[in-house]
Amino acid sequence: MTILPQDSNEDQMANFSKFAKKMSVTAKKLETARNTLHIKDFQAGIETLRQEFTQLENREEFIENLEASLRKLREQVTNLDYPRELESALKEQNLPFTGTFPNYEIPPFKLSVDINKLTARLSMGKKSRQAGSLSPTSLSQWIREDYKKLVNSKFNQERFFKELLQAYRYLTKSEWRLPVLIKDVYGVLTIKAEAKQEYSESRFMFDLSRLLDQYEIKYTERDGSKYIFDLSPHKEPVNNYTVVNESGREKAIGNLIIRKIEE
Repeated sequence: MTILPQDSNEDQMANFSKFAKKMSVTAKKLETARNTLHIKDFQAGIETLRQEFTQLENREEFIENLEASLRKLREQVTNLDYPRELESALKEQNLPFTGTFPNYEIPPFKLSVDINKLTARLSMGKKSRQAGSLSPTSLSQWIREDYKKLVNSKFNQERFFKELLQAYRYLTKSEWRLPVLIKDVYGVLTIKAEAKQEYSESRFMFDLSRLLDQYEIKYTERDGSKYIFDLSPHKEPVNNYTVVNESGREKAIGNLIIRKIEE
């Protein structure tokens, strides 16, 4: 190595310390990028080292070795085993998903993996987050954090029942026991375009799934009026939502029937 200028010992130690710190930081970033399969960060680390190694002997050989490592990292995500490994990791995190690589539904989220851009995007409506760590373990844990936050968030069931009830009354002109398409209910709830952006269809499906844990879906208004909500499949599959609860149980929902309990 020829990193030390010919000056005082004090200056030599100061320069060496500065160089060593830079190297340590870059090496740590490279290690993290490699372990989490963050290819973009690994590539950026190589470029940083190119600059830092201008004073290092045998630097070209070292960079060539790193470039070889980069090619191996790329091979990991383009390998035919990668989708299977990713899906296995999603299952280990108890994430209820459907779809095939590179696009998955993890209600109410959508996961898209872009091999060309070396990124993964998790979206819900107009909101999205991007990750560069493509390691199946790291990626599935990252998704689990967002999913767990949503599942553990407070669900305003009272408000949701009111909204369903209002939409049902609108569609049936306040007639009870008539089946209406659940997709039409969503359409009423999001008549305005901006409402669809704020309250995505996938989020609506997720809220519906939260009702499925009840044996009988009942709602009582403040004036004492009582209702029973029936969510059932439609005979035409195209009219159904496939909702998935946290335990992974799937159910096709196409119709909503509300019965008013007369006492």
